[in-house]
Parts: sequence; structure tokens; C-alpha cells
Amino acid sequence: MRLTNRDIKILVDLEFYKYLTTSQVQRLHFSSQKKACRRLKILFDNGYLQRSERSIASVFGKGEYVYCLNREGSAVVSSIMGKKVQIVKPKYRSIRDGQHFEHFLHISDFKINLTIACEHSSELSCYFATSQEVSKVSKQIIPDATFYLENRARKRLLLFLEADRSTESIKASSQIQNDITKKVRAYCRYFDTGGYSAYNKIFNYEKFKGFRLLFVTTGQQRLRNIKHACIEAQANFVWLTTFDRITPETILNDIWEPVSSQKKGLYGFTQLTQKHRGDNYAKT
Repeated sequence: MRLTNRDIKILVDLEFYKYLTTSQVQRLHFSSQKKACRRLKILFDNGYLQRSERSIASVFGKGEYVYCLNREGSAVVSSIMGKKVQIVKPKYRSIRDGQHFEHFLHISDFKINLTIACEHSSELSCYFATSQEVSKVSKQIIPDATFYLENRARKRLLLFLEADRSTESIKASSQIQNDITKKVRAYCRYFDTGGYSAYNKIFNYEKFKGFRLLFVTTGQQRLRNIKHACIEAQANFVWLTTFDRITPETILNDIWEPVSSQKKGLYGFTQLTQKHRGDNYAKT
């Protein structure tokens, strides 16, 4: 088959996102779900894509296919990007696999919402680091997404995303278990030691003055619990919200709850459009 420009964009997107549902591909590239289904089936039938039907319910709907690159698709992307592309597996072999994919899909949905929001914004643009770029910076701190927002004055705000699906304890009983408290304290050390400054080179930016950590979680009670852990760790660089608040229309606006006791109410990223504020933010 002859690939269209849109086909190639879909394949490149799947290398970036790793997994996308039919509806997520539709939001990025098609005017209707029917058109997306038809073209994705053609790419699947010709060996460019793998797919697996989701076996668990989620906020994205039930019964959709999850797509990722197959051998032919990865070869196309490799030739475009000039590097070998890893083939991932889309099979739901267990409940744990299902949770793994749902986590990826939540991250993808966040990226899609922000990308669409910035495409329609006259004030802000965004850029996401690739997994290869992130791995060059740190082996200890690997966020679910790393990106920056840039305003028209070319001031940038460095941001990290943690998509929390309530699968980790806030504070585990065992020292060897992962939990939210350990994760937040690791980010605090990262902030205090200036480890994030390695992103100056990755993003070709003169100097980030700090970073904002975004937690997106499942509900208000879980948000309050994470916020309490952040307050105890004095992680005032954290903003929190819930998955159901995020759409392309809201993601840049006042849906974010700050940890800092000095800030009341909900916040958004509109302050980045103010020339004098830029990326001037700090842990306190």
C-alpha cells in the first residue's frame, strides 16, 4: 500500500505515545471516529500496526482497540528518524498488563489535551521531551512526561507530570516498596540539588530556575491525600488536579490546586503569558 502523509504522522505519533486508542488517534488526525477506524484497520491489515481490544473499562470507553507500531510501521519511523525504533506489545495478558496500558493511555490523553490546547492558544506553545532525552538526564527521576511551556516572550516553564491512578500507597509500610511519599521526597532532592538543570541542554534553554511538578489523579479524596504528603515534604512546587477536570479547553486554566499554603484557590498557566513572570517560580 502507499502511505499518505497522515499515515506517516500516525506512525510517528505511535512511536512517541507508544499506545493510542482509536478515539485518541481520531482526536489527533481525523474528523470522525468512523474515518479513524477505517484507516487504522487498513494500516493494521497491512502490517504497520498491532492492536489489542481493551479488556477493562475506563474513562476512555469500553471495547476500543489499543494500537501500537508493528514491524512495518517501526521500519518506516526508523527510516524517518534515523534510529532504531523499539516494538512494544499491546497484549492484555493479565490485570497488571491492563493497568500498565491504562497508565500509558492516561499519559497520552494528557499530552493530547495539552497539544490541542496549545495549538489553539495564541499565547503558549509546548514541547515534550522524548524518552531517550529524559534517560540522558536522570536514571532516578523519570516522570510520566517531561515538557515545557513557552510564552510569546520565549520564557519557558519546565514541568514534570505524574499520572496517578491510585495504584501506589501514599506511604507504604515497607521501606522497599514504592509510594507517593518517597516519590515526592525524591523530587524535593532533585529540586534542591538542581539536578533538573540538565534539561537546559536538552531543551536548548539558557537556564530553568526550577520546575513545576503536576500530579493528576483519580478523585478529590486521593488529591487531598497526595497534597498532604506534599505539604509534609514541603514540596511547594507541586500542583494537583483530577483526570475528569482536564480537557483541551481547561488544561491551561484554573483547574490546578497548589500545595503552597501561601496560595489560595485554583491556578492555571495564564501567568506565563505575563512578560514579567516568565519562568520565575521557586520551591517556596
